Amino acid sequence: ILSVYRSKSVNISLGTLGPLFVKSEAPKDNYTNSTIVIPLIIPFNCSASSDNELKNISLYVTYKNNESLAFYQSDNISGNFNTSAWNVNLTNGTYIWNCLANDGIESNSSKNKTLKIKIDNIPVITSEPFSIAVESMLYTYHVTATDMDNDTLTYYDNTSLFEITKNTGVISFIPSDEGNFTILIQAYDGVAYAEQA
Repeated sequence: ILSVYRSKSVNISLGTLGPLFVKSEAPKDNYTNSTIVIPLIIPFNCSASSDNELKNISLYVTYKNNESLAFYQSDNISGNFNTSAWNVNLTNGTYIWNCLANDGIESNSSKNKTLKIKIDNIPVITSEPFSIAVESMLYTYHVTATDMDNDTLTYYDNTSLFEITKNTGVISFIPSDEGNFTILIQAYDGVAYAEQA
């Protein structure tokens, strides 16, 4: 006896095990921020995509060399693509950061990125000017300023009566005009100005 059966093909799907991608969007790698604002709020943004339903995404911010955790937060997310954003208060220092996402099948993290924060101290002009100059006689004033960050200072003025020496702060000229003049002197550290009128 010969029995003949019809063959039927059945596709069985156990769920898609597609790749999980995680991207650290912002701030960019090797981001540096010099500011005089304390505390400094840095916006972080990460995205994740997967063929599976996303579950959560987490932000990890550690002190340099991954010494210890500076900030951590995890957000529940859904869908096949999602982004999360965090605003993080940071102080002076170098940080390493990345994001980790989970889709219920696997976890994956983004590449580590570096972030450097430098809270700048405003320079201070410590010298006092001579407020009287005599026409046709040499007037000299050496503007001195200090900067707690030891930044290089550059000096500026807002007058056409003389030109301050930018790298030393020395003013030296022979006045040729009589009158009262309001002059603004500035010491600049690359981020902030100290002013003297």
